[in-house]
Amino acid sequence: KLKQEKENYIKKMKKVRKESTEQVNLLVKELQRAKVESDALTVEARESATKEASHAKEVQRLEKALESMLDHNATLVNTVEDLEKKKASFEMKMQEMHASIEVLRDNVDKMVNLAKEQEEQIKTAAAERELFFLEIVKQEREKEAVLLEKNGNLLEAVDQHSKDLDEFLQIH
Repeated sequence: KLKQEKENYIKKMKKVRKESTEQVNLLVKELQRAKVESDALTVEARESATKEASHAKEVQRLEKALESMLDHNATLVNTVEDLEKKKASFEMKMQEMHASIEVLRDNVDKMVNLAKEQEEQIKTAAAERELFFLEIVKQEREKEAVLLEKNGNLLEAVDQHSKDLDEFLQIH
């Protein structure tokens, strides 16, 4: 009986050992699989950390680019504001120039009208002078005609007197 018990016990122990070995093998396999999974997770975690670092760097780069763009936009806004001020100033100067041009046009129109009036006055004065001189010439011609007539009368008288003198001299 003892022997049988011993053999039963040995069989049981072998069986337990076998089951234990199988369980240990299963646990080892599970541990190996867990290690593989853990290694994969570690690799994945490293890759994720690398990606996160890369993303963080990209975020920093984008933040710097955004800052740079915001600075550039602020500069552009200031430039636009300066240009708007210059445009407003330019438009004011253009309005002033247009007003000055209108004043100049008015002055030119006045000067043209004044020149026309002066031209008319000069023409009138010239015409009056010409009439005046024509009247003087007419009067002088009339005087000349009178003088010529008197001169002619005098010449006739001298001729007559000469004839009379010649007759007198012939008689005496």
